Amino acid sequence: MAKDTAEYLFKRALWMFGAPTRSWTVIRQSLEHVGKMLPETGLSNKATLLATRLTSLMNEEQARPTLSHEAILKLPPEQQFIEQVRRLRMEIVETSSGSVTAVNELIKMGAAAVPALIAAVDDPRPTRVFHCPYGRAGQRILSISSIGELASQALAGISGKTFKGQSVAGVFAPPTPDTSELRQEIEAWWVEYQKRLSP
Repeated sequence: MAKDTAEYLFKRALWMFGAPTRSWTVIRQSLEHVGKMLPETGLSNKATLLATRLTSLMNEEQARPTLSHEAILKLPPEQQFIEQVRRLRMEIVETSSGSVTAVNELIKMGAAAVPALIAAVDDPRPTRVFHCPYGRAGQRILSISSIGELASQALAGISGKTFKGQSVAGVFAPPTPDTSELRQEIEAWWVEYQKRLSP
């Protein structure tokens, strides 16, 4: 019974990421509650890890709030790239017609945004992008995109390449101090790209 309840509450917390009206605080509290229900289990560990990463995001946001798209456009170009990457944390799956998404805006910025995106490739902290496709057995598979995954998506759009290196940026990926294969692959591409532009 406790396991079923914990699984339900965990899925409910994941659903909340896709609801912009749900605050980070409410989502974190839900995850922390799940983490305490079944200590030292896989579900508990996932909930606790995600809550910890969300806390890191909240602390950063409190110290330096994310700017609006309009405010970013008033900054010097080199600062715009950094701030636009920071907006990835607020990205959502579906947007109304004519709205601006951080990923699309970064792709429009082109190669100039690449250094700021590379710096975010290994960031496993969550965004508001929530997916819920059906699996083979007809069950829904719940997932959340990380900042690093959206950064990789923007880099693929800018480069026109499909990068195949192993990522460490999944929201439930184990913490690691190592640079991912994916980032190394992207950095190698960036070096070659710049060489081609050199006279």
